[in-house]
Order: sequence, then C-alpha cells, then structure tokens
Amino acid sequence: MNRKIVLLLIAGIIVALAALGYYFYNKPTASVIGMKSDFIKTASELYSEFEANEQEATQKYQNKVIEVTGVIDSIAQNENGGKMVILNTGGGMGSINLDLDTSVVHKQTLEKGKEVTMKGICSGYLLDVVLNRSVVK
Repeated sequence: MNRKIVLLLIAGIIVALAALGYYFYNKPTASVIGMKSDFIKTASELYSEFEANEQEATQKYQNKVIEVTGVIDSIAQNENGGKMVILNTGGGMGSINLDLDTSVVHKQTLEKGKEVTMKGICSGYLLDVVLNRSVVK
C-alpha cells in the first residue's frame, strides 16, 4: 500500500514537472512594441560607439531595447527567411541590421532611401550592429 502511494506521488511529480517544462518551452516572447526603449540613438551614433570600443558598447547595449533612427540602405532576407532592414551609418563598412519581429504585422511600408525609426533588442556586433525582434516605431 505504501509503495503504491510513493509510486503515484513520484509519477505525479514527474507529470507536473513535464507540464511545467512544456509550458515554459512554448511560452511566447513579449513583443518589443510594449517595451520601453533603454536607449534612443541614430544609426551613425550607435555604430560609432561600437566601432570606437566594441567591448564597452557591447556591455552597455547587449540585451537592451534600442530605438534607432536612420536611412534604409537595403531590405534583405535573413537566414531564417524573415526580413532584415539594413540602416546606413553614413560611412565605413558597417551598418545596423534589424531583424524584423515575425510575430508582428508591420503596417508601414519599408523602402530603400526612406528614413525610419525602429526599435529592437541588441544582440551584439559582428562587423554590423545587430538588433533582433525589431519593429517599426
């Protein structure tokens, strides 16, 4: 009798942990739209900070919500098949790459040469400053 109770208790705990794990694994990520911007920069200002001191800028901006304004240099497809907006930084070889949030419908049309303000979460610097889950402001 005691053994059955212990086995049922262990089975119940395993089921509860599995359900909790499933919930957290499938939990949707919050949209950047409702998040407050930690920093507001132009594309050239943001890129200049990373170019001047990559480590310091990474420490300052990584995983922060950044609102950035700049001129669209091009619109491309990222490795996941989503859209990526590339902002001109006004010089040098680098740019600001903004991977668009696929869970948001972007109503504003994005065109090359148009000035745009967007915000996203900074994931770092790989010759270009990369912002993920980006939305048009």
